[in-house]
Amino acid sequence: MNKYLKKPLSVFLILTMLITIPVYSDTDPPTPILDGTQSSWAEAELMEAYDLNLTYPDVMENFKADITREEFCVLAVKLYQALTGSVVKVGDDPFDDTDNPEILKAYKLGIVKGISETEFAPKNKITRQEICVMIYRTLDAAIPNLDKDITGTYNFSDENMIASWAIKEVKFAYKNQIMKGIGENQIGPLQNTTREQAIILLKRTYENYHGSENGLGDEIIEELGIITTYKPTFSVTTEYLKYKGIKDDDLVFPEYDERILIIDDSHSTFIDSSVSSKHLFKFKLDNAHGASKVVWQVSTSPFIGFSDNWKTPLGLVGKGEVSATSGEFLVDFANLSTSSFSLINLNTFNFNLVSSQYKPIPQIQKTYYLRAVPVNSLGSPIGDPGDGIVVLYGEKVVDVYPNQAIASSFQLWTPLSSTGTYSGENQDRPTYRSVVTVDPRNNENRLFHFYDLDSGYTKIALQVSTEEFPTEGGQWPDTPNIVYEKEYNLPINTIYTGYPNSVFLDFTEFAKPSSEIAAGEYTKYYLRGVAIKDSTKPGTYEADYSTPITIEYGYSDFEGWYNTSPYDRVETLNYSLPDLEILEYVPIKWQANNYFHYYYVYRAPKANEINCYWKNADTGYILMPYKLHESYFKQMGIDNAQEYETQIIPKVLVAGTKVYFPPPKEEQKSWYQQL
Repeated sequence: MNKYLKKPLSVFLILTMLITIPVYSDTDPPTPILDGTQSSWAEAELMEAYDLNLTYPDVMENFKADITREEFCVLAVKLYQALTGSVVKVGDDPFDDTDNPEILKAYKLGIVKGISETEFAPKNKITRQEICVMIYRTLDAAIPNLDKDITGTYNFSDENMIASWAIKEVKFAYKNQIMKGIGENQIGPLQNTTREQAIILLKRTYENYHGSENGLGDEIIEELGIITTYKPTFSVTTEYLKYKGIKDDDLVFPEYDERILIIDDSHSTFIDSSVSSKHLFKFKLDNAHGASKVVWQVSTSPFIGFSDNWKTPLGLVGKGEVSATSGEFLVDFANLSTSSFSLINLNTFNFNLVSSQYKPIPQIQKTYYLRAVPVNSLGSPIGDPGDGIVVLYGEKVVDVYPNQAIASSFQLWTPLSSTGTYSGENQDRPTYRSVVTVDPRNNENRLFHFYDLDSGYTKIALQVSTEEFPTEGGQWPDTPNIVYEKEYNLPINTIYTGYPNSVFLDFTEFAKPSSEIAAGEYTKYYLRGVAIKDSTKPGTYEADYSTPITIEYGYSDFEGWYNTSPYDRVETLNYSLPDLEILEYVPIKWQANNYFHYYYVYRAPKANEINCYWKNADTGYILMPYKLHESYFKQMGIDNAQEYETQIIPKVLVAGTKVYFPPPKEEQKSWYQQL
């Protein structure tokens, strides 16, 4: 070989061995998959943590499992490397029960210690106080000037359970909102943490500290050159996860730092106006140190959860304040002010204003938005005001699904005779009969028993129709072809022992008398029961149905069917058509069937009103929310919201801009309908 080539070739081979790292192929990347065990609230943040390289595939499954000491070591090292921007070298191995290089890195950094000089116990479940210690040590190693102040009052009712070697770190984590309490002033130092909780805990810690000034130690850090590699993306296994995983120019859900919890059954509640217009809401402060009052607000529009203009939100119809120690406040929904909105001058867009004679269809339910905001002595909010909860006010309605198949969940029983016989040798007790013959000459008042009716129902109803009940749609109370319907509140006094929830049906109330019916002429009626109970969805009832039965109404030998339906009566009318001559024809200008997808910007938006992504179709520029990307905009020289409003927003949204909301793609249809 040419002697002049030997040295360069040797250097090249050495460099190749030193810097070769495993990378994923562009054509065949590994695809981590969320396995469905994650909580819905955690999905988006788990994906974000992965994108930030704060987690790894082995813990991206079985999310409800408690995380181990080994697994949390890997996460802690990833947090350190994300904060410092460098990679840690593997140190000495003093342990007999593990050779995991990530544990050895954490040991070298001083993040973790063994349970003895030679034992680490990698498979042990980590406790909350151990997590606090490891996060504290990680931050201390990554941020030389870390603020470690823990002065203040910590009213942990279980403080005596915190180990002496962890008390400082637990207080640090609590004060800096890294670790929150578990309720009733408890911090739960000996409890375990699930994988998803641990991942999100470190992700939020990274977000709070990643801008801090840090220094890098040469004895630990190995500097690497910039190498572009393929980062695998998540494939998600449910339609809901596809929806939550949408990025770039689609939807974004901001997270708010709310320091108060409105205690209720769910994120929404229902106030029944027929019972009372007043409702007492209880609240609990969460790390709201310095709160002197709690301000509550009711609006007809959803709240923007950040603090900008929080005192005068759009659609505000009610407000009040209580002491921060009261724990509750009362709202009278019948005494809210009428929400008024100033008219917007849209003449430049040639819009036709709605006539003043317009009257909206009255609604028996109204949607309000309610939030409570802890404030300090200066009236400033502590944390973000947040978006609060949804409140439905009005009367309960049936939760109807127009295209849902109707399934039977109980039966209607009736005796052979109209009332039955319940003693003696020849008893005639109620049982299920798919067809029942009723003789109009007897003026029957027939007993029907609701059989196999579960507890929890609040009322029942009988429905009689001249047509068979539909198998899809036609739910109560909007059932077609009904000629008779009667409701009963439960419980019903027992008529015959052993047959509770029984009622009488008087056929003379809807059927023809025998004097108007010829012998052998029969009419078919269809009968079913409807049972009503409270739904888990606020402000709604659920309706369950019996198996329908057929009533053959007539007497003597059958000769033919007679239809008494008021919906099928037809009369033929004599008519004549006038002679017509078309003098002029102007085609109707129909509204475009997709006009709901097109809008105009009528004024320049404010920074706090941009809460999702907007794309300029001409330039391709994407407008991102300021609050979610503040650090990015600072790198671009945008130092505050005012500069964002004057320099960034006009690139996409200026007054008069046409805005198009595209219909969902076919692959997005299922989650879009769910939304």
